[in-house]
Amino acid sequence: MRFNNFLNRLRASGIYTLIATTALTLILLVVVLLRALFYVEPPQSVFEAYVDNLQAQNFYSAERLITADQRQQWNAVFAEYGGDESAEGSLRLALWKQARWEMVSQSSLAEDHQTVRFLISAPDAEAILASVREAAESGAIDMGDPDVVRVARDAESTLLYYAEDHLDDNKHLLVQEEIVISFHLNGNFIDRAWQLEPSQELHVLLAGYLPDAMAKVFSTPLDLPKS
Repeated sequence: MRFNNFLNRLRASGIYTLIATTALTLILLVVVLLRALFYVEPPQSVFEAYVDNLQAQNFYSAERLITADQRQQWNAVFAEYGGDESAEGSLRLALWKQARWEMVSQSSLAEDHQTVRFLISAPDAEAILASVREAAESGAIDMGDPDVVRVARDAESTLLYYAEDHLDDNKHLLVQEEIVISFHLNGNFIDRAWQLEPSQELHVLLAGYLPDAMAKVFSTPLDLPKS
């Protein structure tokens, strides 16, 4: 009799354990489902995705991360980037791919508006181009040898390609600047997402201020050795 009572208590205990385990599992599933349904990627994750898309030339995906009121404007800019087959465009993309960032600080201006300060570390385009020009003018770069350079329509373009092909030789030449990006929380309660307001300054900084670098380094004609 006592043994039977023990078995009955054991069975009851097992049932209670099963019920408790099942209930706990259901609660966890509901929590996971609610988190997946209402989770909003933080602004820094949106920025990371934006930069990744720029570096991969996935401009359509980058555009989707921009606030709706600015997408048309940036669609035109991205179309220019995507169609730029010049030496400058090629070097810009290579410099973008070398750029790194980290979040410095974050400020909430409103429930749906935040600004985030990022530190951008990018190749120093001016230092790199100055180094390449000096090497070319000293004769260290054979500007006519297709095994050494990608010969382009002009000497400046050839040097831009050379700088791109030898970025690893100059990876110690960096420029670091902070930049503030605004983010807005858009969408309804089940598909809310932070979207950013990019700037041309950001794109230029990611490329190490390439336009200014070209203007300074190539402000005077190249003085190349006579072949």
